[in-house]
Amino acid sequence: MCSATSSAATSKGSGYGFADKISDGMTIQIHTVNLLLETRGGGGARRKVGATWAPPMASITIHNLSLYTTNESWQSCKS
Repeated sequence: MCSATSSAATSKGSGYGFADKISDGMTIQIHTVNLLLETRGGGGARRKVGATWAPPMASITIHNLSLYTTNESWQSCKS
């Protein structure tokens, strides 16, 4: 149940306010995220004469990422 509220949670100063209630039930779905991380290079002393050198890099791919909010009781609002 997405709209479950308790009397303790709705009391003043509980930390669960109007903006939190608005965001209940929000879902973001992302098909693909590609992150490519490269260093600036610079390897000065490590370079050998005549050899090609490429800076280290990392590639991270995330597929079908789903982010969703919960209510104040940590219950999922996904359908």
